[in-house]
Amino acid sequence: MRNFLTVKKVVGWTAVEIEPDGLYGVTVLEPKESGGKPVVVKCGFIPGGLIDVVSLTALSKIISVPGCPWTLLLGRKAYHFFVVPEPTVQASELEQSVRWSVGNMIDYPINEASMAIMRIPSSQQLPNRQTHLYVAVARKEMIQTYNAVFQRAGINLQAIDVRETAQRNIAALAETAGKGLGLLSIGNHGVQFIITCNGSLYLDRFIEESLHATSSNDPEFKLRVCERIVQQVQRSLDFVSRTLTFIEIDRVLLAPTRGESDSIDSITRELSLPVEKLDIASIVDISKIPELTRQENQADYFSALGAALRFTTSSEQLNLESIQARSGLTALKVEMAVMGLVALTLLGIWGIKQREVVSERSIEKNSAMQLREAKTKLQNSFKKSDSDIETEIAALKAQSDIAQKILAMTENLGSPQGYAQHFSLLAGLSREGVWLNSISIDKGGKAVRLSGRTMEKESVLRYSRKLNDTFAPQGVQFTALELTSEFVARPGERKPRLAAVNFNLY
Repeated sequence: MRNFLTVKKVVGWTAVEIEPDGLYGVTVLEPKESGGKPVVVKCGFIPGGLIDVVSLTALSKIISVPGCPWTLLLGRKAYHFFVVPEPTVQASELEQSVRWSVGNMIDYPINEASMAIMRIPSSQQLPNRQTHLYVAVARKEMIQTYNAVFQRAGINLQAIDVRETAQRNIAALAETAGKGLGLLSIGNHGVQFIITCNGSLYLDRFIEESLHATSSNDPEFKLRVCERIVQQVQRSLDFVSRTLTFIEIDRVLLAPTRGESDSIDSITRELSLPVEKLDIASIVDISKIPELTRQENQADYFSALGAALRFTTSSEQLNLESIQARSGLTALKVEMAVMGLVALTLLGIWGIKQREVVSERSIEKNSAMQLREAKTKLQNSFKKSDSDIETEIAALKAQSDIAQKILAMTENLGSPQGYAQHFSLLAGLSREGVWLNSISIDKGGKAVRLSGRTMEKESVLRYSRKLNDTFAPQGVQFTALELTSEFVARPGERKPRLAAVNFNLY
């Protein structure tokens, strides 16, 4: 008799990637024997670039393999990918704490977001440093829509992934044991560069520079694009070298790409580390798919292949679908109860503050009325002496001054509108080379303090100028800057190197 409690072993994954020109799908199975390469058994393409039942059904007929669950790789603009400090809370409170952290970084309510978390493993090597998390965030409505489409198509969708971890899965197979690896992927819409070590993702950077732009026939334009790409990649390498000193990067791999070979060669020549071209056949078995021997086809299926390799590394995998699936009715009720208590508390505090403001305004109004009455009496009275008149005026003026001060203090408690506009301005402000760790808003929104880290002091100066220009309409000005340098001594070096610069702007 069959044991229905036995979980069937996953032998591989089928991945589908959404691109503007269509859907790219790949199925990869586990190696046939220990130490062997994963085997690509199916690949296929459906034009159109839309996830619907018709397209998925057609693709499934080409690439589906019994026993293989599916993972969907989101388009780059369909999600956010953040690095945030890991909060010091209980494991059961981590997800909710992170939600509060990233709520100010997105342009829609956090309760409308699906979220997945992955740690950046550095606590053992750098025990005195703040640990960080990768957080992927996408609209919950979009995730639910994709789930519904796959369900109607009769396809077993078990994961929704992002491009950073898909590329990480490929890098993990190509690493030299104990060494860090850079993987550079130059695509139609930008450049993605990651650094991994021991199968874990330590740095990702997406550079919105295209070598395939319409004006790329201009040699000077292509040269400037290449220079900017080289600068960003080299900065990433230098950042890891200075801050994650336990990672020794031995080389950079160049992912398969289409065309622009001259420009790509000029980029790789300028980097400080050796650059090698990645041949997909060196890390996976493509003998069943002859078309993947061509570099342009490897480039087309590169991201989908990485998503299908999610079973090949022991590192954490992201899944935007799983948290959504776990958030059942009980969790929803708990979240609603917590949010209700918070809302009631905030409403209570706001009501108290409003009553205080009304009371102080009443005091001020009464004092002003008394002062006017006193002046009228003084003008019509000739019985009181000058000294009596001056004493009465001074006493009333003191009461009025006290009421004015109390009213000014209550105005600094905040406003009914909150600080949504402040966070929206910060989220939309470009901060290349600057990482924010904390944001503090005081005095009714007129005082803002930012703390963060940077690699170059000049980046903070540029950022402060942008801040003042952006926040001027809000009546906020940043007039003070504090900088604290961090130095790290590497083995064999006499002088410590500059690792990072901490800053406070207020």
